[in-house]
Amino acid sequence: MSAITLAALQLALGAADEAENIAAVAALVEEAAARGAQLILPPELFSGPYFCREEDEALFARARPVAEHPSVIAMQALAARLKVAIPTSFFERDGHHYYNSLAMIGPNGEIMGTYRKSHIPDGPGYEEKYYFRPGNSGFKVWDVPGAEGARVRVGVGICWDQWYPECARVMALMGAEVLMYPTAIGSEPYDSGARHQPHVAPGDDRPCGVELHAARRGQPHRRREGAASASMAIPSSAMNGAIWWRNMARTKAGC
Repeated sequence: MSAITLAALQLALGAADEAENIAAVAALVEEAAARGAQLILPPELFSGPYFCREEDEALFARARPVAEHPSVIAMQALAARLKVAIPTSFFERDGHHYYNSLAMIGPNGEIMGTYRKSHIPDGPGYEEKYYFRPGNSGFKVWDVPGAEGARVRVGVGICWDQWYPECARVMALMGAEVLMYPTAIGSEPYDSGARHQPHVAPGDDRPCGVELHAARRGQPHRRREGAASASMAIPSSAMNGAIWWRNMARTKAGC
């Protein structure tokens, strides 16, 4: 039996200034930690608006190496101060290569490892193949502290990875008890009524016997539409956002 309190953050991230978006996420991270969360998931690429709607060479300037990215640096400081784990999405530059990446930051503020998004979409409103190479890290899991000293094994994919059940299966076979997916989804660019993600998520978590949670962008709704597991939305007092809340205490069933 493993127990952990986790939170997924939902908020609009439209400011042109990176520091403003990062500060907005940091405010929700602090609030979630104050309410007892031990594992806190911000949305995908949260340092700015979702820029992959169009192809613009100038936007490659937003990428930095993992140790230099302002999102990673800010979340490292928060994680160390609040003693929480924060899977942190960022635009990574590695030499001449660019990735949609995630740094798993432990409660001591150290980077436990990096995952690079495996599945890269290419279509109207999602021109990600222009910016990102397919990840070469393989799928990753990490052990993070839970309740009363327990260790909980967490697997983290990124957004479109969730549409491919082998991601969830591989991480479950690696021992993951909970899966987390930061996403940039708020609404579909050419179909405001599309609701694909709620149908995809049960195909990942239920066969594998794991919890699944996704963080997304946009204004929060009272009823959760972004992930399969039952959760409670807590409107944030700090800003126009919400914290999707889950107290997890269960036995992994296997995949």
